[in-house]
Amino acid sequence: MYCRLLGAVASICMASGMELRSTAANAQNLLTDLGVATGHAINNNGQVALDQGIYSNGTITPLPALPGQTTPASALAINAAGQVAGSAVTQVINGGFGSSGTQLGSVAIAYSNGTLTNIALLFPEFVRDMYVEPGLATGINSGDQVVGYYTQLNPGSIDAPGTVGFIYANGAYNALPSFPPTEGAQLPYQNMPLGINDNGQITGACAIADPHSSLTDRLDAYIFDYTSGTWTDLGQGTGNAINAGGQVTGALDVITIGANSDSIVGTYAFLYNNGATTNLGTLAGGKNSAGNALNSAGQIVGSSDLSGSTLTHAFFYNGVMTDLNALISATDPLQPYVTLTSAVGINDSSLIVANGVDSRTNLSHAYLLRAPALQILPGALSFGTEAVGGATTTQSIVLTNLGTTSIALGAIVATSNFSVQSNNCAATIAPSAQCTIAVAFKPTNAGALTGGVTIPSAGTNYVVSLSGIAPIAATISPSIGTATVNTPVTITWAASPGSSCTAFSSSTTSLWTGSIAVSGSKTLTDTVAGTDQYQISCTAPGVSQLGVGTSVVWTWPAVTATLTALPTTVTAGQPTTLSWTSSNATSCSGTGGGTGDGWSGSNLPTTGSKMVSESYALAVPSVTLTFGITCTSSVSGLSGQSSANIVYNQPPPAKSGGGGALDPLWLMILSGVAFLNGMIQSRVRVRARAQGSLTPCTRCPLQDCEHLVVDEALGLGELSSALSQDIEFLRRPASTFGGDRRGGDSNAIFRRW
Repeated sequence: MYCRLLGAVASICMASGMELRSTAANAQNLLTDLGVATGHAINNNGQVALDQGIYSNGTITPLPALPGQTTPASALAINAAGQVAGSAVTQVINGGFGSSGTQLGSVAIAYSNGTLTNIALLFPEFVRDMYVEPGLATGINSGDQVVGYYTQLNPGSIDAPGTVGFIYANGAYNALPSFPPTEGAQLPYQNMPLGINDNGQITGACAIADPHSSLTDRLDAYIFDYTSGTWTDLGQGTGNAINAGGQVTGALDVITIGANSDSIVGTYAFLYNNGATTNLGTLAGGKNSAGNALNSAGQIVGSSDLSGSTLTHAFFYNGVMTDLNALISATDPLQPYVTLTSAVGINDSSLIVANGVDSRTNLSHAYLLRAPALQILPGALSFGTEAVGGATTTQSIVLTNLGTTSIALGAIVATSNFSVQSNNCAATIAPSAQCTIAVAFKPTNAGALTGGVTIPSAGTNYVVSLSGIAPIAATISPSIGTATVNTPVTITWAASPGSSCTAFSSSTTSLWTGSIAVSGSKTLTDTVAGTDQYQISCTAPGVSQLGVGTSVVWTWPAVTATLTALPTTVTAGQPTTLSWTSSNATSCSGTGGGTGDGWSGSNLPTTGSKMVSESYALAVPSVTLTFGITCTSSVSGLSGQSSANIVYNQPPPAKSGGGGALDPLWLMILSGVAFLNGMIQSRVRVRARAQGSLTPCTRCPLQDCEHLVVDEALGLGELSSALSQDIEFLRRPASTFGGDRRGGDSNAIFRRW
């Protein structure tokens, strides 16, 4: 007998068997070290199937070896009666067509009541050709039905190579079929059964034709009812265990579909239940996980990788995937040194068998650990789609105490974007009692959002995964839809928080481009007329990209022109001044006017004035001329016009030649006429008083004075008036005459006098 220390809690002693002593073999959250061993399964009596034998009540009993061998058989599965399925070392066929000889290899065995049976001796290859094929027995139910598989290595030509599934019961062997022919399997014997329940339902992996490649097969998880012969394809992957209720756990593949074949990029643990498959996910940051075993309540154990660790970690799933290492009590002396890497069995009392590494020796051990009695269902909630700022209807999480003592609970909280709307859980849950947590999705950010509800209990934080989709919403609008170029326009936009937005425009001169804030406003101008589109494109993780836009019609400014004349009425030959102004023009030109005034067709500045006159004689008393101006923008091509009318009058008819200021010659003449007028008036008055009758003037100094006859009846007033009118005529301005005031009618005046 010899003993070896295994850490601080157990020692192994070997004689005919091994005995374990643990400080708390069944205590919740305390480890029981089963020694340097690899565990595979556990039954409801707490018996554990190990590579080294069967653990029961603190003792490990090794299995016998096959005849002629010294290596004990390994237990891979165990039923309620303690019967075992597994493997043992013996001489097997060397393998390969045309090869011969044997080599050591593992064969499928069954162990019951101290008897070890080599199932390989029942295979057709041995019965027919005496070839022992390597294989494993992987599952056993309470009816002592054993399932497993072996590799066909017959060197003869009559059998195709492959992996053959079998069922062994009551001393008889039967091969299991592959998927039905309609599945198109290329290799007819690719079947690896891994578990069987008490109803004869088998799960495992079987080859089918890859629908994306005519050259390769793939392995799909399945359920095969041995009694009815029906198949259920669970998807690409492996079914590892099946309970009495027909629930299956295992690992399904995450695949990418290629042109010629699929690529496996990861795996995830799953629970199949009544036609529905649940992805159990991974531990934090992991890409691969697998469910290895489950009990009748659907609690699952397995392994997952996770970020920050080179080792996989064992997990426990009771609606929530929890790192089994987090369930080890802080008071356990092994806790600082042991990392549980894979949990491989769980019974209906939530006793778990797991494998792990002791950092002090770097050796692998098998351990027992009691799972918490707190059941949390479901382990994940998906809320679908909800707008940012909205709220979904609530979904419920139910906590159940499956144990016999009360379970303490801490403060239950949800992460951002989710909310615990109600919670009737008290500080403790009594045995067999339940409480409910109502959770809603209330997104404050856009994206495919995830979070969790944390449920603290007995020093462990259980997290129920939450997910929901919040689409991006965005608006954009201009301060004005139509604007003049170079006039500021403000673009205002808003998108859902959590999104990232980029601006772009159809305008080549706009500054609306590049990354922008989620919301804001920006003032823009454009230098070119046209309709410009202003858009934003926003993205958020896991949701569809959203683009929204608006438009602004940019117009050129109007070109205007104003023309005025001063004065607007003149006598022909007199000048007038034309003045003009314009806006948004680059040049102006004159139109209209008269011949020879130089206005029409002239190139003019955009603002100015110009004097014009008409030099020709008018044939009519009055003429109205229209002067126009056209101002144009060379940038926009637009133009504006204006006009002004000027009235030109003929001079009035002249009554005599001359007028205006009298020159010296005319003054001398008029002085003489005035003197003569005085003498005539004096003579007439004398004659009139003396004779009272008309007589010729014989004393007038003028030559034709003798022709002047003055009628006394007329009086001298008429003569004086006529003379005065002629003098006044001669004093008129020269501009009132048609010609020289010294000619024309002025000569008639002198002839008269």
